[in-house]
Amino acid sequence: MATLLKISPRGFSSRIKIVAKINMTRPAGLIKCPVLYLVGSQDRLVSKSVVALVQKSFQIISIKTLDGPHMLLTTHPKEVATAIFEFTSLPKHNQVK
Repeated sequence: MATLLKISPRGFSSRIKIVAKINMTRPAGLIKCPVLYLVGSQDRLVSKSVVALVQKSFQIISIKTLDGPHMLLTTHPKEVATAIFEFTSLPKHNQVK
C-alpha cells in the first residue's frame, strides 16, 4: 500500500486506464503449463468477475485466495512464498481447471 501512496492520483489513473485496455484472455489460452493465480480476499482493484475470466482463460490454473489486499507480494510475502512452494510441489495432474 505504501507504494501506491507514492504514485500521484493522476499517474495512478493513467496506469489504471492502460491496464483496463489490455485483454490477455486470448494469449493466456496459449499457455500450456500450470498457472498459479493468487487472489487477495480484500482486493478492491480486481473484481470477482475478472478472477472468473482469468480462470476461464488458462488451460491449467490453480487459484489460491489469501487474506489480504491487491498487492499480496508486498503485504504478505511469506504467505505468497508458501503458496508458490506448495503449487510447485504439486504433481502436474493435480493442477486442474
